[in-house]
Amino acid sequence: MQRYKCKDRNCNFTICFDVVSEKDKKRRFALTLYLEGLGFHSIGRALGVSHVSVLNWIRKYGNQFDKVRNPRSAQIVEMDEMHSYIGHKKIRWIWTCIDRDTKEYIDFVVGDRSSKTGITLWNKVKQRVIGCVFTDYWKAYKEMIPSDQLRQSKGKTNTAENFNSLIRHCLARFRRQTKCYSKSVEMIVCSLKLLMAKQNGMLSIQIY
Repeated sequence: MQRYKCKDRNCNFTICFDVVSEKDKKRRFALTLYLEGLGFHSIGRALGVSHVSVLNWIRKYGNQFDKVRNPRSAQIVEMDEMHSYIGHKKIRWIWTCIDRDTKEYIDFVVGDRSSKTGITLWNKVKQRVIGCVFTDYWKAYKEMIPSDQLRQSKGKTNTAENFNSLIRHCLARFRRQTKCYSKSVEMIVCSLKLLMAKQNGMLSIQIY
């Protein structure tokens, strides 16, 4: 490590460089590939590691995030649901909340399609929603969102639907039941936190 001396201030200092190990580079590259739509087996083959190792890396990264966005308020939000699978048959619903103005994910929950799951999401975001909420005509929304804020219109949820499409595009586990599916709710949650944090600018992956 090299020491230097500042002639102007007559003091010594050391320049420290962040050294990323080859193992950390491989882990970060695996995360990059995962958020670009590759599955665990594909990533494992590409990097020459076990797909179980890739799964454990992604799970560890995902569990490091408690939130996907900074806690600021949103004037207009959109909410929507999309389904995925646990195993071959069990359906789980992902409820998402999107800031229409900033084009950011606000939060999400995973559960069934009942108003109980929807209320869980609303309780997580209601303090940050200062304006109206656009949804489709699913009956649960009337049971969870105050009537003075709720605006139901199929044509006014384009942002949320586009963001749901982004999830299916960027995460292999959300594409097809017969090819890719999740084995646990934990991995659905970890995957969504990572993707949403990345889209919101809260996750920066530096490989080199």
